[in-house]
Amino acid sequence: MDYDTDFEEGYQQISFGSLHYRHHQGGKKKLIFLHGLGGNTKVWTRLMQYIPGEFDVWLLDLLGHGGSDAPALEYTTNIEFQAVREFISTKNLLDSYIIGHSYGAWVAAFYASQQYASTCKGIVLIDAAGLQAEGLGDERKRIEEIKSLMKMNNNREHVIRSVLENVGQFRLGPKTLAVIKVPALIIWGSNDDITEPKYADMFAEQIKNTSKIMIENAGHSPHYTNPEEVAKLITEFVSK
Repeated sequence: MDYDTDFEEGYQQISFGSLHYRHHQGGKKKLIFLHGLGGNTKVWTRLMQYIPGEFDVWLLDLLGHGGSDAPALEYTTNIEFQAVREFISTKNLLDSYIIGHSYGAWVAAFYASQQYASTCKGIVLIDAAGLQAEGLGDERKRIEEIKSLMKMNNNREHVIRSVLENVGQFRLGPKTLAVIKVPALIIWGSNDDITEPKYADMFAEQIKNTSKIMIENAGHSPHYTNPEEVAKLITEFVSK
């Protein structure tokens, strides 16, 4: 699929404002993609080249990101989860697979741990953030990444600042992850220096029905550096 020609652009009104998305209408299973902190739907451009066109694909800008509204509020994982939940409910996408990267994976895992996720088909976590085990040192590494993302994507300072100030809330601990019932696929770059590979093992240990794949020599964004390999893993996972 081509990001520019095979997707229709749209906006969905929810209680927090308007969420921007791009949609490729397909006849098979539904896939929802959530980008990382400071990103937008464009981060999936290379990956989409290898995702089969038969899938019904939704690329969503998280609240405060990309073309979505950025209201003046405290940006926590719970707020992003509520926005995603409203979008999924409004669009009748309850039987979807949710694929998230970094902060988006945090939101996806949090979503799957809630009672509203009873009809979610499964989750794919790509170099996920949000574990309770992550320390202050990890957050400092991420701040440097955020600074560069703000320059690239014209992100709103109040959104990024609020996320960083609230990053300690709604962490993913053993009790939260243990209640996830849907199948999960963990994809991780072996050379990730933002969310270190050791966290992949922790996710795999704490989510019951899960499998873990390491992408050798990839960093924090294997969907960008190794799109064909990641697309194949996602396709195989959702096709089971």
